[in-house]
Amino acid sequence: PLPELYALLVAALELLEAGKGASVTRHFELRLLTLLGYEPHIDGCVTCGDRLPEEETLLSPSAGGLICRECRPEAGGGRIVSVPVIKLLRFARRATAPEFAAVGIPPEVQRELRTALAELVRYHLDRDPNARRFVEGVSALDKGE
Repeated sequence: PLPELYALLVAALELLEAGKGASVTRHFELRLLTLLGYEPHIDGCVTCGDRLPEEETLLSPSAGGLICRECRPEAGGGRIVSVPVIKLLRFARRATAPEFAAVGIPPEVQRELRTALAELVRYHLDRDPNARRFVEGVSALDKGE
């Protein structure tokens, strides 16, 4: 058992109970990856190490992070993510769950972030974790979905 994971799940559930939205789940997913040693490399190109320009960039679960335009042809696939998603990933890495939950995220960015993180989680864990599905379910109930 990982006590940090338990604490993370408890914090997420408390925020969901307090009426915080789906951003709590996104924060949970990124922190889950970090706790398990799979934090995506988002500070530069995971392949060449170069700094990334502020533009849409390839997020490759198999490579372990963001890949610059020059290295993209050799990448084994992935998903193009927008600048707002990249900024949110970077912020989530250093923010607490309440700080991240307080950020107003437009619905289209929230969907893109959800898809990108779900792909990372699925790739590294080779399945959807039960805790993630549980937190998603509680979040959906809170929104009346």
